[in-house]
Amino acid sequence: MNCLLTDEDIKKQCKIHIKKHPMLDKILVLKHNGQDTNFVVTFSWPYGAIVQHRAWLDFFSESKTITVPRVVRLLEDGFYGILVTEKLGGQTLRQVMNGTPLSDEHADLIADTLQELRESVRPFENNKVTPLGQWTVQGHMFPEGETARVVDTVDEMSSFLTERFQRAVGNEVPLPPLEDGVFSYGNLSPDSIKLLSNGQLAFVDFSQSCMGPRWWDWYALAISCEDEGFVDPLLSALRRKGLIVDEEFGGVMDDLHSWYALYGTVADIQERDAIFSKTSHVITRSRPHSPVSMDNLPMLPHPPLA
Repeated sequence: MNCLLTDEDIKKQCKIHIKKHPMLDKILVLKHNGQDTNFVVTFSWPYGAIVQHRAWLDFFSESKTITVPRVVRLLEDGFYGILVTEKLGGQTLRQVMNGTPLSDEHADLIADTLQELRESVRPFENNKVTPLGQWTVQGHMFPEGETARVVDTVDEMSSFLTERFQRAVGNEVPLPPLEDGVFSYGNLSPDSIKLLSNGQLAFVDFSQSCMGPRWWDWYALAISCEDEGFVDPLLSALRRKGLIVDEEFGGVMDDLHSWYALYGTVADIQERDAIFSKTSHVITRSRPHSPVSMDNLPMLPHPPLA
């Protein structure tokens, strides 16, 4: 199946989507002559994130048991990477939920699928942290301005995490396991998981995936801003499957999250001081590691498409 759209057509649709929906997930169905096509674009910045996403799709495309979208085209437009893939059938979990809580059945299916993915991924050559290595650590616990720290191997990832924990809790506190080097999806969201017609799940956005600690997905989910109707049932399922941090390290994770809450949403300490001198913030406790309420803080803008 060929995509009839030109590169410029695809870039134009992405620009229109970002302008209309600047804060939405950067995934959309491409249109041709006003009609939906069988192709989807995933676009993100920096460009390297989408390259890593493609590498994981290529890796899992060899599997006979795991379903991932087929890659059609990779484009670059300014800061953004644009990946065109075939659209999988079925519905996203957000569509399946339709405003209701995630069912225990689907929560267990997510946990089982994550476990299956972990079992299918063996350590890469030279213990690389992704199929390509050179992965930019991003997300849950690091200041946005410091995500330029690139790690190549699981050992480098572990050293980086150790430094982050020690900044948050000091050098004397026992830390949770950091050297597991198991597949971690990194993006457990109802928008990045599809329920297929055969009842199986397909994970569709691997831009934040890496070989990380076994608790990486659990922690990312626990501090995410997703609705509790999705988060809480899935946290329970991950707990039932043993895909969580050991209970003895719960306090350390809380301390890490508190550190992230203070420093992880701004580029540097000077910017943090300038913002927090004018506003207030609250750390809620509605979930084990619930996200910081940042309603009063200005949003840091995404770079525009070129």
